[in-house]
Amino acid sequence: MKQLKFLIPIIALCLMIGTGRASAQWTVIDPSNIAQSIVNNSKSLVQESQTATHMVKNFQET
Repeated sequence: MKQLKFLIPIIALCLMIGTGRASAQWTVIDPSNIAQSIVNNSKSLVQESQTATHMVKNFQET
């Protein structure tokens, strides 16, 4: 049991010494993907607006 109490801190110390410096990665931005996303979202918004307009017209007719 005494060996285990001595061995665990030694192993932990070796693991901490063996770790390298951590560094973050650079953020990657894809402008073409962002532009395509904007186009798709604007088309979807126009379609939803037209659907809402048609629904309002249908409710007014009845």
